[in-house]
Amino acid sequence: AVQASGQIGISAMPRKNESAFVFRSLKLARGLSLAFGRAAKRGSIAFCIAASGMGKTTLAEHIARIIFGPKEGWEPGKMPVLLVGADNPDRGFFLSKSLTKDLLTEVHDPFRSSIAEILNWDIDEDLKCRLVAAVSDIGVLDSSETDMREAFINLAKLLEVKYIIVDEANLLVLTQRTRSPTDYVESLRRLGDKIGCAILLLGTVDMLELLGYSGQVNRRKLRIHLDRIRCDDQAGRDEFIDFLRSIEEDFDLPRGILESKASEIYQATYGIPGELVCWIERAELQQIATESEIASWEHFEAQCLLPVEQERMRWEADLIERVMHGHVLTEKDKKEIEKRRKNRMKARRIAAGEPA
Repeated sequence: AVQASGQIGISAMPRKNESAFVFRSLKLARGLSLAFGRAAKRGSIAFCIAASGMGKTTLAEHIARIIFGPKEGWEPGKMPVLLVGADNPDRGFFLSKSLTKDLLTEVHDPFRSSIAEILNWDIDEDLKCRLVAAVSDIGVLDSSETDMREAFINLAKLLEVKYIIVDEANLLVLTQRTRSPTDYVESLRRLGDKIGCAILLLGTVDMLELLGYSGQVNRRKLRIHLDRIRCDDQAGRDEFIDFLRSIEEDFDLPRGILESKASEIYQATYGIPGELVCWIERAELQQIATESEIASWEHFEAQCLLPVEQERMRWEADLIERVMHGHVLTEKDKKEIEKRRKNRMKARRIAAGEPA
């Protein structure tokens, strides 16, 4: 409900965050990710592939905290885990230099810091001196990607990085025609090998195209499928009801408002947790717009995904499931992925007044 102060009664994320790990698929993905982070050999890569909304970011943040604890508890001068997101800033295409910059930012980017600033960092004094020595001969903002990569490797070794987690790694596939996405995967594998750490890539349907291209990577990779909640049996149905109850509690919703409509919600969300969370956020706006004090099912009905939106959601989840259970990604599948892929609209510049 909207409070008298004007504050929104439904928060953007579950307050207690207890509902995140109540279903089997996320529990299994968490277990595999934790085991990989603790025991994988240097240079190993794990691919965690899931439909959008399955909780990849929640998983990434959770495993980093569970394995290595909160940052404030880390040993001075150590940074055991790095969590970054892939980006595609150049006209919608992925740039490896951008990812390198993000990694450098996580370890106190020397390309944006003077030696004096580095000396003022709140880190171990011995490490501070070693960092200055590692970057003193390297240029600043105009440095090449090779120089930046070498600096990051040196810094990561000094900080004893053990685990690099890259969220939204599906963006690696959005490349220029002259570059192959597998080049970036191979580059990350070599990066992990040189640093002595494992690398976890989390992404959606586009990452399916990165599987199986190299025997060397195949031998040193772990596949993790973050599947949706399934109501195919009684255990799955009970699991979904438990999830709805947890969401009601986490978001302070009227008790039973979701549970009483479990069938409709499952049909509309396909058992994808993030779809329900976003649905609650849209219903919240509907509630505000109608100036209602209490959330009702009518607010949810008004903001249900359209059929065309549900169709894409189901297609993505089903394709990932088929491939992760042993089916070959066919040329037809690849063409369909390309057809649906975001940020590949083949835009062109047109003169003013020229019809698009």
